[in-house]
Parts: sequence; C-alpha cells; structure tokens
Amino acid sequence: MFAPVARAQTHLVFCYDPYPPYTLGIEGAPTGGLKVELLEALVDRMDGITAEVVLMPWARCQEEARVGDVDGILPLFYSDARAEFLAFSDATFEQTSALWYNSETRPDAAAWAGDYADIADARLGLLNGAVIDAEMEAAFARNQPIQRANSIASMFDMLKFGRIQFAALDAKVGEHHLQTVGLSDVIRAMPVTIAPRTAHFGLSKASGAHVHLDALNAALRDLQTDGSLARIYAGGW
Repeated sequence: MFAPVARAQTHLVFCYDPYPPYTLGIEGAPTGGLKVELLEALVDRMDGITAEVVLMPWARCQEEARVGDVDGILPLFYSDARAEFLAFSDATFEQTSALWYNSETRPDAAAWAGDYADIADARLGLLNGAVIDAEMEAAFARNQPIQRANSIASMFDMLKFGRIQFAALDAKVGEHHLQTVGLSDVIRAMPVTIAPRTAHFGLSKASGAHVHLDALNAALRDLQTDGSLARIYAGGW
C-alpha cells in the first residue's frame, strides 16, 4: 500500500471516515478506496514524503486535524470554518450527487429534466446531517417534511418500501451501495446529477503539514496532466 516510513524524511497521517467507495474498511486502517488510492498516487510523486490513512468518525477526524493530532484530511469540501484550521489543496475530484428513485413505483422519474418543481410533491429522504443542495431541500420541504435516515441502508430501505419517493446521496456512494446489496435493478439514479462540488485535500495548520501544500499541488498537477486523476476517479472499486 503506502511506502514504509523509513524511506522518507516526513511521514504524514491523514484521516477520513469509512465511506465506500471513497474509503473502504472499518475504523482503523483502510483496505482501499478512491481517495486512499489518490493519496498513494500523490505520495509516489512527492520526494521525501510517506503517508498513511486512519479511518475514524468524521467529527473526530476534523477535530484531530484542527488540533494537529493528524496531518490532514482526505479530499473534502471547502468551507470557511474548515479553512481556519486546514490549508486546502487545488481541486481533486468533482463529486456529484444524485436523486435516487424506485423504478417499480416511479418509472416516470427516468424522464426528469432537472426541475425540482416537477417532482417536489413527493417525499425526499436525506441522511442525518447531510447538506447537499439548499434549493432542492427548500423545494421538497414546501410540501412535505424531509425524512432523515441514520444510514444509507436505512434510507434506501425507506425508498424501496415507499416511505419516501426520492433519496439524495453522493452518486458514487449510492451506486456502490446498491451494487453491494443487489438493488441496482430496482433503485436507480435520476438522469440529471445534482450539486457538483470539488473536493480538496486539507492539510493541518496546527501540525505544520500545510508547509507541504506546494509539493502536494505539484503532484496533483502531474496526475491531472497524465490522466491518472481521471482514471482513479473513474476506476470504480
């Protein structure tokens, strides 16, 4: 996986939460994932640097980066609050979300053209704490309360059994889950993706890892130029 620590002058510890297919595994050491693979590719292009990833709950990951107990966070979305304790890299992936529907009960959803007003009479499901698109949430909430779920499995069960008519979730995360549980033939993504957002590595200012930002960005440019970045993101799992 990553190079041995002894080969480098500096060893960086990154964190993230278990979030297939971006990070595969349980708390502790990951077994793979798109964002883990991206970090591996970057480290291969950074002289004097090795790295490892530790999986932990999301709130703890951010707090440990804030106080400097870890050196960075795998690609995440920018916010002003996060920028107070993280130095953000150039863009890595553009992550999109999707609206998912039950093809057996809402076959008409396959023709959706992207206007929330056309479907906002239905009930929407989101994960607890998820923030995807304010316009979408407002459109659905005008008619019915948005339903929140504690897990991806619970949210898709709500969709499968008709408690909600649509579910909003990261496109790759939804695709991975449905393939894993064998529901891809029933629950499908709407044809128009939503809420595109770029993800960036965050380097901890408190740990001093932000001094490696220029080297990380240079490695990112190399990955973009030779097509490796796109291949990693398209590679699946």
